Order: sequence, then structure tokens, then C-alpha cells
Amino acid sequence: MLAPWAALAAAGVFATGVAMSGWVSLGSVLAASALPLLILALGPARPEAVAAAIVAAIVAWRHRENFARMRDGTEPRARGDAAPGGGERR
Repeated sequence: MLAPWAALAAAGVFATGVAMSGWVSLGSVLAASALPLLILALGPARPEAVAAAIVAAIVAWRHRENFARMRDGTEPRARGDAAPGGGERR
């Protein structure tokens, strides 16, 4: 880990995002998006922040179907709530 304190803070963002929304996918995207900012805030690590920003863009792209299900109200929640309309768990 090139930025352990930033990664730890991003884990907190993930946990908070999941706790507040119930969506693991949203917590993942929030944490990935926060990581480059946290890297920059916690130290002058520009190459690591750029790499983390690229990874965050990939994570957001990979979650685009989850975003559509969130918008439609069919994305299952981490709390074990069933998705309306019988959406499948991921």
C-alpha cells in the first residue's frame, strides 16, 4: 500500500456510505472517488493520486449498471432488504 492512511480513511468513507445508504456499490464508488483526494490531502503523493483517480474512474464505470438499478429502485441493499421487483443480489 502506497498510501495506507488514505486507504484507511477511504475504508471509513466506504463504511459510512454503506451505513447511510445500504448500498455496497455506492460505498465502493464513494471510497474509490475519495481516495485520490485523501492521498493529496494527507501528503504530496501526486503519482499515487493520479493512479487512484484512474482506478476510481474504472470503479465508477464498472458500477454503471448498479447506478441504473439504484435509480430504478431495484438495487438490493446490504442490510438484507429484498430488492423490489426481485432484483438479483450482487
